[in-house]
Amino acid sequence: MTIPDRDFKKVSEMKPLNSKLSLARPSVLKPLVRTAVAFILLMVMAHAASAQIKCGAGSSAPSTSLACLVAVSLTPPAPAGFSPASPLQPRASTIFSSNTLDFLSGDVGAEVSQIPLASPASGIIYTNNPTTQLPERLNQSFGPILTQRAQTIGRHNWYFATTYQYFLLQDVDSQALKNVGAVIYLNSPGNPASSPADFAGVSNNYLQLKVHQFVGYATYGLSSRVDVSVAVPLLRVDLRDTFNEGFVHNTNSTCPTSGCPSTPANQSGSNPGEATGVGDVVLATKVNVWKLRRAEKDHGGLSLGVEFRLPSGDSHNFLGSGAFGSKPFATFSYAGRFSPHFNIGYQINGKTDLIPIASPGTGTVVKGTLPNRLIYSGGVDFALFKKLTVNLDGIAQHVFDAQRAVLLPANTFLFTGGAGTNVGAAIPVVKTVTASYTRADAAAGIKWNPFGGLLVSGNISVKLNQAGLRSRLVPLMGASYTF
Repeated sequence: MTIPDRDFKKVSEMKPLNSKLSLARPSVLKPLVRTAVAFILLMVMAHAASAQIKCGAGSSAPSTSLACLVAVSLTPPAPAGFSPASPLQPRASTIFSSNTLDFLSGDVGAEVSQIPLASPASGIIYTNNPTTQLPERLNQSFGPILTQRAQTIGRHNWYFATTYQYFLLQDVDSQALKNVGAVIYLNSPGNPASSPADFAGVSNNYLQLKVHQFVGYATYGLSSRVDVSVAVPLLRVDLRDTFNEGFVHNTNSTCPTSGCPSTPANQSGSNPGEATGVGDVVLATKVNVWKLRRAEKDHGGLSLGVEFRLPSGDSHNFLGSGAFGSKPFATFSYAGRFSPHFNIGYQINGKTDLIPIASPGTGTVVKGTLPNRLIYSGGVDFALFKKLTVNLDGIAQHVFDAQRAVLLPANTFLFTGGAGTNVGAAIPVVKTVTASYTRADAAAGIKWNPFGGLLVSGNISVKLNQAGLRSRLVPLMGASYTF
């Protein structure tokens, strides 16, 4: 049998490379894999059993974690003699929480840990040449950036990548974070925590929340149809709360007017906080259950897979969700110069300390469940030139039974229970409700292949609606290498 010139050239280029890599993999990559696995396990053990968040607001030694920053800012310190009200104490029927910004912890944790990651699938795909029976690079588009495609990277091939994304979180449920009215209830030392709170603090908050996320990816082809992946994020979270707060006395509380501490003076300030560390690690596997072949070439098909999220990030500092998660998914794609792709998955989440829930009857604060999500997307990647692919995607997430922010008008009642207690807030304030919602984003990007197995990526995501805690624009830069 005679090997055509074009195939002979591919064989001569790839055979030496493959033989060198086959010798290098056992001696170099196995220790790296063992080290990475040990590191991940240590991170999970350190944070998986994290205790319930206790901010110590109103005490002389409040928590410095980011999840407590707002509560600590808005609660007078110990010398004033006040403490936060219990979740079970009576309050105005329109306000459901003793701290109306409680919902932000769950929102931030969910957003940071469940933002769309770049696809761990390689943009350069190899398949066996039916003539030479040797690996051959397919002349196709380089695939999507934020979503999956059906093809796997090929037996015993490796893929490494890194990406950077920047998030400036500016809105929550149509409410700008630069102008958030909040209410926090306070008790005097003699309040038995069964009657209405003694005071209400009403604040206007300007919340600045920035997230820098670097992610490292590794994918290995176990066979021609199965690959496994790991994504390890490194995050820096910056949060600043600038506030102006005034206090109102509840004249119908058990604290008598004559013996009650003086109403706290108005206060203002700006409290910053930042945290850096490893986020929630994601492990994944994908199986190509049906291959679409044309002219003996791989042109996509259908794949099934599952992702597992480990609570390795410090949830108290918004570096992770604080909950285990799994996402079974399916992806269909047609691979060629013009390559449409469709993804659907269901994110199942466990309980997290970022969503505190008062146990009925006792008021004991327990962990709530991070909302589950139905995630679906569709798009196309097009090989504009041999070394340049353009990507377009639409990504939607339906979030079930999540904590949401609803804006109440000015003069909303702060207290309830008798004459003279129906004092209204001077500014609009938020309250927390539980409801499902759908969020939608559009993304556009490019992949460029300067040489060999190197790909350089750029992408920008734009929000299409106002639901949830969102960043209006999310830029992404990345680089990957396949061998």
